Amino acid sequence: MVGAEPICKYDDVNKLSNIYIYCISDDAVQWVMNHIHVHEGLHIHTSGSLSMDIFKKTRTDYGCLYPLQTFSKDKKIDLRKISFFIEANNRDNLNILQLLARDISGNVYEITDEDKKYIHLAAVFANNFSNLMYIKAEKILREKRIPFKVLGNLIQEGINKAKKIGPQKAQTGPAIRGDNRIIDQHISMLANEPEWQEVYTILSDLIKKENL
Repeated sequence: MVGAEPICKYDDVNKLSNIYIYCISDDAVQWVMNHIHVHEGLHIHTSGSLSMDIFKKTRTDYGCLYPLQTFSKDKKIDLRKISFFIEANNRDNLNILQLLARDISGNVYEITDEDKKYIHLAAVFANNFSNLMYIKAEKILREKRIPFKVLGNLIQEGINKAKKIGPQKAQTGPAIRGDNRIIDQHISMLANEPEWQEVYTILSDLIKKENL
């Protein structure tokens, strides 16, 4: 799409490239950067939580190209639908990243390091924490030999509604209805799991507060 070449060995790095993208874990960026002895070109990472200033002491041109998406090796994703957030240490480099990102996606936004941290925080709530709820839901169903897929349409409709009318208006369930009888029943069903009883209680209380 943009003529990029994946590199897995330091010796294979092309020292004449214009842009170097560090698509690795946050903890590895500093280590890899220290072992790539190329100071020319634009150096960018793809982290949502790492500052672009990690390049500041050793690189002249640097920035960040952060795709707001979870990736899996075995699943192809339409990158054109993904939101990309960009930042750079000067306007010229930002313009380069703008062109690069728009070759990949139509959803490109300029941000600051501070904004990016909050986007990443929101993403953890929206994706990682919600997936933990899916894991718990699957375990509840598995105990009764009910397949997780029975929740498929419910999950998808919840996502569609949240996108269309906003998550607050899309909220449903016993907590927002004030159905304390059902809430108490659910909590009692988790009697052998006090931590999940606490989670259920806290989340129900938060739903009530958020929708006052």
